[in-house]
This record gives sequence, structure tokens and C-alpha cells, in this order.
Amino acid sequence: MATIAVGLRPGSIVAGEGAVWVKNHADQTVSRIDPETNTVTATIPIGAGEFGYLAAGEGSVWATNNDANTVSRIDPRTNAVQATIPVGENPQGIAVGSGSVWVANHRAGSVSRIDPETNRVSEVIVNYELCCSPQAVATSPGAVWVTVPDPGKQHLVRIDPATNRVIATVAVGESGGRLAVGEDAVWAATNTRTVAKIDPATNSVVSRVDADAIVFGATAGLGSIWVTSPGESLVRIDPAGNRVGELRIRGAVFPTVGTTAVWVSSETTNSVVRVEPLP
Repeated sequence: MATIAVGLRPGSIVAGEGAVWVKNHADQTVSRIDPETNTVTATIPIGAGEFGYLAAGEGSVWATNNDANTVSRIDPRTNAVQATIPVGENPQGIAVGSGSVWVANHRAGSVSRIDPETNRVSEVIVNYELCCSPQAVATSPGAVWVTVPDPGKQHLVRIDPATNRVIATVAVGESGGRLAVGEDAVWAATNTRTVAKIDPATNSVVSRVDADAIVFGATAGLGSIWVTSPGESLVRIDPAGNRVGELRIRGAVFPTVGTTAVWVSSETTNSVVRVEPLP
């Protein structure tokens, strides 16, 4: 295990484009970590919008800035913001898939679709009947998944990227908001200390895993599902439905999976923790 100092109040974290990237909320920067040396090799100012999320793909790193209603596009070759793209109101979750970048606009009731070739934006209406608060977004082959929390419950909507239309709505339980895609399923965190497993073939919840903790962040990779309990720990879940184990990490916020390791941002220690999972 290694601990790497980053910026102030690190939050969203993503592995991709040859590095691990973490968004530092308090100083409005993104730290770039070299996974070969466990060192920060660049700190990139991204400007207004304290809170937000990260995604990597299509040759760039993408950061939502929810106060500014924008997405910052970072070029990993230059470690600089190459474009600032206006999107909907209060952008939060972001993901890359189907040749586009997808942004959940929390207060606009919509998802922005960014063309990485032109940085042009089109809008997908999620579902105005569901309280209009899209929060997290994830992609799988041929699908875009968005959580839409409603008072006391949470829906997961599936968008067909070929038509930009919602083609399914899945009730997943108490509001939570975090998503992961992997191990042939979509995983949605809830406020009841569980993670719902959704079968994309049937668009239905097929099981629920007891995480024994409030789930804040979620990711998939290295044969497992990884969730964080805010400020406390990293929990490993077997995709068959078993909770495997827990590692205490002070200030744990969000996880991501790289080639050989799980990386966890720690808000209270202003650091990123690298965990090498056992087989």
C-alpha cells in the first residue's frame, strides 16, 4: 500500500490515459499521478466549480464543474485544459462511452452528450416524471446508465446512445446515486447499506449485496466491485454477491481501478491511497 499527497480535499478519481487523476475540490485543481512511481507529476488548475467528477477516455480527461455549469477538457499530453465546455445546470456525474462524453445535469433534468471531435453538446431529456435530478452516469456497450434519485427512492434510467432516448427505467430502492459497470452487470449503491446488481439483458435488479456500510463511491475491476464507506473504508464485493472484506482508510471518498491496483481518494488526509488487492 502507498499513500500519495495530492491537493486539498480530493474527491473524484479516475484511472486512464496513462495516469491516475484526482479532482481536488478546495483548490480547484486536478492532480496527475504516475502509477509507475506513485508520484504527482502535474497539478492542473481547472477554475471555478468546486465540486465535480472525473472521467477519462477519447484521448482526454474530463472534469465537471458544478458551480460553473461547465466541463473542463484536459489534454494528457500537455497537462493543460484545452477546452471549457458549457453544459446543463449543476453538472455532476460524467462518463465516456459510445464515442461520446455523457454528463448528468442535476438541476436541469437532462444529460449532456459531448462530441469529443468537436466539443459540441446535445441534450438528452432523462425523464421529467422522476423528479429530474440525474446524479451519476456510467456506460456499458450500447448503453448509458443514469441514476435519478426521487424522494425516498432511486431510479436507474437506460439511454440508447443510437437514439438518445430513454428505453428502460429500473427501480433500485432507496436513494443513493453511485454507479459502477463491470463483471457483466450494472451496480447501483443505495442508502440502505446495499448495492443493487442490475442485469443489463433484462433491465432488472437480480440481487442485492449487503455492504454493511453506507456506500459513497463505487467502481468495478480486477474481478471485484469496490465501494467506499464515507470517511471510513474500502469494501470489496465478489460479483457473485458476497462481501469479501474491508480495509480501513481514513477519509475514504471515491475509488477507481487501474491496471493492477485500486486507488482511493482520502479527503481528510489530502491524499490518494494505492491498494494492491490480494487474489
